[in-house]
Amino acid sequence: GQPNGQPNGQPKQVEFTLPAEDTKQAGLVTLTATSGQARGETTLKLEASTPVEPVIPLVGGRAIIADAAHWSMVVVVPFDRFGNPVTEGTPLQLKALHPDGRLEDKQLEVKHLLGWEKLYSSTKAGRTTISAMSGETHGPEAVLLEVAGWPVPFTLAAEPESLPADGHQLMTLRTSVIHDKFGNILPDGTLITFEVKEVSSGQGEPIRRSIPANILGGVAEIPLQAPHQPGIIEVYGVVYGVESELRQIAFTKESAASDLLPITVQKNQTTRTLVLEAGPLLGSLGQFVPDGTPVLFRLSNASGQPLLFTATSLNGRASVEVRLAILLPGSYKLEVQAGAGHGSATVNLP
Repeated sequence: GQPNGQPNGQPKQVEFTLPAEDTKQAGLVTLTATSGQARGETTLKLEASTPVEPVIPLVGGRAIIADAAHWSMVVVVPFDRFGNPVTEGTPLQLKALHPDGRLEDKQLEVKHLLGWEKLYSSTKAGRTTISAMSGETHGPEAVLLEVAGWPVPFTLAAEPESLPADGHQLMTLRTSVIHDKFGNILPDGTLITFEVKEVSSGQGEPIRRSIPANILGGVAEIPLQAPHQPGIIEVYGVVYGVESELRQIAFTKESAASDLLPITVQKNQTTRTLVLEAGPLLGSLGQFVPDGTPVLFRLSNASGQPLLFTATSLNGRASVEVRLAILLPGSYKLEVQAGAGHGSATVNLP
């Protein structure tokens, strides 16, 4: 410090200069001076300078429902060149351009080190672009996503509307465009579940399945394989707990050149087996049924439990081999079923 003298040579005061390094951080600084037993103390308030770039708007949550009721918070914390939050009352300007073209221009002041504002959604889904500035000090944009809300009930369509129950052909199930009450299409990737109930033509409980899919372009679709037996399939879609209308799809008895399946039975003495063959298995145009069509063989006699064998078709035929060692002598009834086609024969074993 530099003392200022009095006429008697005693110093009147001493001046001290604080180094610039010690004045970078805003806040309260306590200064204490001592001289012998004397002591003095004062408080120095160091205030932040003007804001510097970038002035960054922070948005949370990042996505809200576009229904004019949900809101998100935008927060701005401007700093001076030394990283100090600027002083209370520093003016801020906040702009937000909504998907419906509405522009919000808010004038804020820094309070408790930051500026903040609620932004309410519009009723049109899309991106809201947000900027913040303080005077001529600017920063990057922030983005708020306004997304569709809960969907309104939707419908399902099947293409084609019906198929033969051949266990092979595929039908496409497709939703209508799924949107909320304001017409906003649900975002790509939204999960939808197709609940499928296959009503069995025989006895037993219906077969139920849940098939997940994702919405793309407002529409979701899945392939549905025809069952092996004629009947009705009921299906509906579920999104966010909202269900579509129930769709009933009829899978008809497959038209075939003949519903009566030809059956041949041969004994193979070398392998000691009974060879059961069904075929040719023909479709409605006289063509072979698709390879892999399941065929059920049922062999039974009057005294025992029936023996069941399953085979798949290849080149219009299906066959199974039964070891003779497991068969008792006598007369057996052979029944074969492939889709809607069926056949029967009598097998006599000496």
